[in-house]
Amino acid sequence: MTEEAPKRKWWKRAIRWAAGVLLAAIVLLGATFGYLYTNQDQLRNVVVNQVNNYLAEGSEVAVNEIRLDFFSQFPDVSVRFNDVFCKEVFPRSSQDTLFYFKDVYFEFNLWKLVQSEYELNGITLDQGHVELRIHRTGRDNFHFWKESADTTNSQLTINLEDVQLTNSDIYFHDQGADVETYINADKLGLKGALTDGAFASKLNWLGGVRYLRLDGEDYLPNRAVSALLDLHVEGDSTFIDGGEIEIDGLALSAQGHIAGGQNQWRLSGKDLSLSKFVSLLPASFIPDKTLVDADGTFALNLNIGIRDKEVYIDASTQLDKADLNLQRSGLRLSNLSLKGEFSNGKSASLQESTLRVTDIHANTRTGSLNGGLTIRNFESPTFSVSGNLEIDFEEALTLAGTNFHESAEGTLAGDFRIEKKFSSFAAIQIEGLDKAYMQGSMNLISAALKVRDSGMELENLSTSMEFSGSTIQLDNLKFTSNESDFEARGTIENAIQFGETPSPKFRLSLHSNNLVLEDILAWQLDHRSEGSEDTESMHFDYVVGITVDQFEHRSFKASKLQGQIYSQGKDIVGNDLSFQAVDGRVTADFRWHPEGDVYLLTTKGSLRSVNISELFNQFDNFGQESLTAENIHGVADVDYAVRIYFDEEVSPVLESLVSETDFRIANGRLVNYKPLESLSRFAEISELQNVQFATLENHLSIDNQNIHIPGMTVKSSVLELWVEGDHNFNNEIDYSLKLKLLDALGTRRQTSDELSEFIVESNREQPLVPIRIYGTLDNPSITLDRSLLQDGIQEEWRSQGEELRQLMNGEEDPTESEPEYIIEWNDTQDTTRRR
Repeated sequence: MTEEAPKRKWWKRAIRWAAGVLLAAIVLLGATFGYLYTNQDQLRNVVVNQVNNYLAEGSEVAVNEIRLDFFSQFPDVSVRFNDVFCKEVFPRSSQDTLFYFKDVYFEFNLWKLVQSEYELNGITLDQGHVELRIHRTGRDNFHFWKESADTTNSQLTINLEDVQLTNSDIYFHDQGADVETYINADKLGLKGALTDGAFASKLNWLGGVRYLRLDGEDYLPNRAVSALLDLHVEGDSTFIDGGEIEIDGLALSAQGHIAGGQNQWRLSGKDLSLSKFVSLLPASFIPDKTLVDADGTFALNLNIGIRDKEVYIDASTQLDKADLNLQRSGLRLSNLSLKGEFSNGKSASLQESTLRVTDIHANTRTGSLNGGLTIRNFESPTFSVSGNLEIDFEEALTLAGTNFHESAEGTLAGDFRIEKKFSSFAAIQIEGLDKAYMQGSMNLISAALKVRDSGMELENLSTSMEFSGSTIQLDNLKFTSNESDFEARGTIENAIQFGETPSPKFRLSLHSNNLVLEDILAWQLDHRSEGSEDTESMHFDYVVGITVDQFEHRSFKASKLQGQIYSQGKDIVGNDLSFQAVDGRVTADFRWHPEGDVYLLTTKGSLRSVNISELFNQFDNFGQESLTAENIHGVADVDYAVRIYFDEEVSPVLESLVSETDFRIANGRLVNYKPLESLSRFAEISELQNVQFATLENHLSIDNQNIHIPGMTVKSSVLELWVEGDHNFNNEIDYSLKLKLLDALGTRRQTSDELSEFIVESNREQPLVPIRIYGTLDNPSITLDRSLLQDGIQEEWRSQGEELRQLMNGEEDPTESEPEYIIEWNDTQDTTRRR
């Protein structure tokens, strides 16, 4: 016999033994089920009688079917009520549902039932809906049971250890307290014992909150909730002795009690996730949570009390080493710590709700921030924040919501207070600090600012400032722009408008030690396109009283400048300007008007006692070469009106020059002036190279690149002449002159052979010799001026007619007879004369 044979016999015996035990169990269980099934009516009657015994008068619970269920809650045996419905008990006329359950199981111990002991161990309610209401009068709709019932003759013993609510929804509305919630229970269980009128158990809830509304505000929408609580019930009071509630991963320990119409809850937690807390805040507080990035942990203590139909909330929190990024405002805080307190006041209302945050300490993107904030009246909140900061200038401009700067450098430090009233709590995130009131003082040091699309670049910028509302009071503002330096005091209105492009208005007293005009003429302080209605474009307005020690524009230099400069739309306007230049005094008004890529300057003013040679020198001979600083000397008084364009490089476009000028030159000299040298037939060339005159007055017009000189008499040290004509910017000339003949034939040129070709002797009064000089300045042509000569002939006939009348009347000519000069010329047609 092998060793396997005894083993096979042992396994056979074991299998027969197990099969026997199993068969006995099946037979016993079958007999038990058979017995219970045979006596199920008695069990149903016991349960139904007990339920009816607890129903209050007028309450009605409808059941579609009642049957014994051996397996649904095995190993307990259940009496299952199918399609259980109960309407609300108040008001009595109401047909609304109090609760409905697809199945309700009353669970009994199997072996005690066999012994005819009806002990109720548990109840399971499945696939149901419950609607609980407390009316404004304080009456509820759910008291369908008796406060006490006579159980003396009852065959049923209640020893509840387990009550389960599965796959069900519960709606609750306290109209008086204005609290409304809708929760779902995938599984809600109470495990404990009911002894001596007290029920002690553990509550285990796995489900969610569809919404929780307080005073019409929606809290916790569609949140996953789980809870594990220790509680006990004594009379009408329920006490939560401890446990934990987790809402979307935010775990809070819980304590509290419910007694009659009063509730008191205390929730607390440590190391809570800040990001999860932000996600739980209702949309009425943060409409767009994608704009808020939060990281870190905090501690929270929350007390909720319901008394006299009012919900009272008090909370405190402490945050350490958190990060917060408010994307809309650009505020990024790191290593953030703070303390906070919240209360909805004695009236438990949004109007009396107050949030106070103190001991705020944080690092910003470039510096540090300290302070506190308060929000009062959550229905129409008033937001107030105060503190101090030290941050980069560019970050400060970004936080202010401005967008006018291209770049900014420097440090801004000081104290501030910002306040704004909002129409709703949600408006805090939507509007931000737009148009908020701001007050405080700041110091800006070692700064630089480049204004976008303006050409304005300020360096070495520093100032001390006080601000109130949108107005900044500047004290000791200093900056440079290229070679110019500035110091200013005054106000900037509309300077701080959070979230908007500001339209500041400067009212300043400005001083400069050295001002280079090119440094500021290129500034475009209004970037709105022609015809544009874009209100977001950058725009400056300013009124500046200015004093300048030294002032220059290209080669022009001046000193002791004073006056007023202000903006008018896109234009820069100067009024009542005066300064010392070219050894005299200048007064002027001007308007600088941008037109696309070019600029138009219109100006009028006067010059008194200026050195005309130096004036020509500093203005580069006004863009022409015919009459230069080397040619003209003297002291001039000038009244002018000028209109000229400048290109994008701020260089004058001489072709556009239009000017009307009245001038008076005293003690003047013309040196090496080529148009005069062309008169060398009538005077010594050496004399014409340095012509002196006591006074010269006339009006000059410049237009279309041409200088027009109206007729004027010039009495010089060399000769006396009358002159008019034109001189263009290409040095093409066309002058008409009248020379007194005796001046030409006097001691200067008694033997001039050239002059003899024009004259013959005559007894009449000395005539004027009309001469035309035309062509180019380098190669002029000289001839008699036929148009002026014709005027002379007409005058000659008038003279002869007068003499004839005198002879007919017997009058004698009292004048002595003088030699007569007869002018002769080559009678050739002048084809160059302009019409």
